[in-house]
Amino acid sequence: MDGLSEALRAAGTLDLYRANAFRVAGLAVDASPAQLRRRATELRAARSLGGAPRTAPQPLPPAAPPEAEQVEQALARLREPAGRLVDEFFWFWPGDDGRDDGQGSPRHGGDQGSGRDGGQDAGLAALGDGDVERAEAIWQAAGTAGAVHNLAVLNHAMALDDEQAGTPPRRAYQHWRAVWQAEAFWAGFAGRVARTGHPGSGPATVALFREHLPLVLASTSAAVALHGAELLDRATGDALLAQAGQAVQCRDYTTLRNLNVRLRGLLPTPPPPPEPFSTVRRG
Repeated sequence: MDGLSEALRAAGTLDLYRANAFRVAGLAVDASPAQLRRRATELRAARSLGGAPRTAPQPLPPAAPPEAEQVEQALARLREPAGRLVDEFFWFWPGDDGRDDGQGSPRHGGDQGSGRDGGQDAGLAALGDGDVERAEAIWQAAGTAGAVHNLAVLNHAMALDDEQAGTPPRRAYQHWRAVWQAEAFWAGFAGRVARTGHPGSGPATVALFREHLPLVLASTSAAVALHGAELLDRATGDALLAQAGQAVQCRDYTTLRNLNVRLRGLLPTPPPPPEPFSTVRRG
């Protein structure tokens, strides 16, 4: 549990999605150990020939093809239970037309866009084709907790991918808030956790994710604000970042909200705050 807490506390950065191991490695969240090994073999073959690793169509591919070393690091992270679970949580969950709340049978298909019965996930297929609007429409029509989770990931990842992100992704926060409140989502996530089969995984793991989700999002929001605060002197920026880090470690919602307010006051164009999770009753 300590390793998982550390991984969650470290997740709230601008690289939450950019460095996601599934995204970098080009694998789906249900990739099996055999598929990780196959990807590692492809990587070694490419390196021996002096080329780049092969890339396949995937939802929201990295802006630039990852270097072999980055793919290698991503595969190593996916072999580590805590890192893999965090990156699985913050990436797309396959299901038939986005309708999988995570409670279906284990699939381990690993191909981007596969449904749990081997069919094609229409939302992920559309996203793999670069059709963001269609993917959103499919998941919005599905309306399940798993689909809303994918909408949260999609909107948040696209916002953080934008180097000029000066405005927090309000739609992403709305979707994440709905996820946080949805008992069906956490029941589905509990099923995913149980299927990992790792010792110590269980209800406490799910509770830890639910507790940390608002803090990860608040920390990410603070990182976005600092990234855009070009008028801040270095000492002030470092001090505020240190305070934000300490607040995340202490699960201190009030300090994080106050830091966000202070940062907005120092920015040339103050962005609106994310919707506060701490004032919301869980569904």
